[in-house]
Amino acid sequence: MPMKAPLLIGRLLFGGYFLYSGINHFRERNKNMALLGGAVALMGVEGPWPASVPIAQPSAIERLRRFARLPLAA
Repeated sequence: MPMKAPLLIGRLLFGGYFLYSGINHFRERNKNMALLGGAVALMGVEGPWPASVPIAQPSAIERLRRFARLPLAA
């Protein structure tokens, strides 16, 4: 019985650490996506990139038109 309180405190601290790390991971991920978009732009890759600019994506009809214009591989 006397070891229940320290065990509970240890579990809360250990679990809290992992919860904090998980939340911080997703915060940093959003920053990294912005940095990735900048790096891709500097490399000269054509955009828009789906992960960094979701608003500027072409419509389904425009994608179909672009696909129809592609030459067939022989």
